[in-house]
Amino acid sequence: MSAKLKELRNKEALLAKLTEELKALENDKELKSDIKLRDEIEALLKKHGRPVSHLAVLFDLRPAPARGRKRAGAKAAKAPVRKRRRRKLKVYLNPHTGEKVETRGGNHRVLKAWKAEHGSEVVESWVAGE
Repeated sequence: MSAKLKELRNKEALLAKLTEELKALENDKELKSDIKLRDEIEALLKKHGRPVSHLAVLFDLRPAPARGRKRAGAKAAKAPVRKRRRRKLKVYLNPHTGEKVETRGGNHRVLKAWKAEHGSEVVESWVAGE
């Protein structure tokens, strides 16, 4: 079977599936009710000469803050103002293994293991740069 024929059959099957889903939606009572409500609201707004955006003002509907990926055309959010100054970056170099750890705090997993094994004072002497 050629690739084009196979593609045609796949598209026909997809079309049949979508047609079934469309018919199911057309017979859905809840969808019909929602469409009727939308039409009635639009008619009422038109009767009073108000735009659809006026509903957001009437019902105090503010858009929720965006999470994750930004929407296309959305303005870039400003970075939050820092209340505390940032800690200095410390670079620890283990003389035994040559392993390097860069951290701004003392809660680093590898750093804690080194301090447990060699002692805190010894590990602090391994600071290569700040």
